[in-house]
Amino acid sequence: EALPLYHPDIVLVGHVTDDSMRNMLAFRSFAKPWFRAADEGLVLHGVPVPTPAQFLAAHPRGSRLLDLVTMARERLLWRWGDRMGETDRLTDAILSAIFREARAAGARPGIVLLPVWGELGVADPAPLPGEQFVQALAAREGVPCLALRPLFVERARLGTDFERREHWRPLEHRLAAGGIADFLRRQGLVP
Repeated sequence: EALPLYHPDIVLVGHVTDDSMRNMLAFRSFAKPWFRAADEGLVLHGVPVPTPAQFLAAHPRGSRLLDLVTMARERLLWRWGDRMGETDRLTDAILSAIFREARAAGARPGIVLLPVWGELGVADPAPLPGEQFVQALAAREGVPCLALRPLFVERARLGTDFERREHWRPLEHRLAAGGIADFLRRQGLVP
């Protein structure tokens, strides 16, 4: 809804592989909005986001045995169930909707794969499974896609040490910004 207000020329989505799994969550550090894929498209849930007092009132304190059983069940479903298939379908639906909305607003969509944590320690620049998934989706949608990890791999070979446990430091941001600027110029999206 906000895109028409800003009249963007480009909508560039930054994607972290963990985003796909986060799409499945209704709660991460606190309650949050979330989508579910349905036959009619994406359905938004969890809005308005409750205040902490509202959330606590809806979840009265008591035995946490049910919480532990639910957590164990979810862990098993992730390990042996089809959660990854569901995750991929939801991520596909969300990214495709973003690309459609960008085009409807007259903007050109693009996507940047942002490597984080353990991905920064992989010395092989070949796409990882999560990167392959998003690259295939971008190709299908005709959306330019930049995988930044090969740039990070190249710099690591030259001796650069990247943050692998926490959020990026200024070093990682500068490298990503330079890679994104080059990508936008190569794609003809900026002069």
